[in-house]
Amino acid sequence: MGRVPTALEQAGIMGTQVAAEATAMTVIGPETLVVCDPAALMTAIYSMAYFNDRSLLEPATLHAKNYGCLIWCGTDIPWEPDGDQRDGPEYRAQVDALIGEVVRDTLEPAGIVVHRIDGPVSDRLLAVLQLLEQ
Repeated sequence: MGRVPTALEQAGIMGTQVAAEATAMTVIGPETLVVCDPAALMTAIYSMAYFNDRSLLEPATLHAKNYGCLIWCGTDIPWEPDGDQRDGPEYRAQVDALIGEVVRDTLEPAGIVVHRIDGPVSDRLLAVLQLLEQ
């Protein structure tokens, strides 16, 4: 079973995510879809949620400008434990509210469009496929 990373590990985790994305783009090419789940931006958001540390938000925002499509999945699907680092539906709601704050106060002013996807999985899939066709 995993553990929550420490505050001192957050920057390294985000750096590893960014490097892995760059490697994927180099190996498969820029015309191929690369899905980042979670995106490096979420490491910055989790750092804010767990450690009240906003230091990764600016570099994560700058990096997010590289994404062709940024998707924020809603919390209307029932929460289910996965046996790893999940804190429960209450914490999920708190992080979702924090994502909303970051989208409104940081990403949108930076010109980064975030697409909120809600509804059943089938509706979400259709919405994402439509976004990717644009």
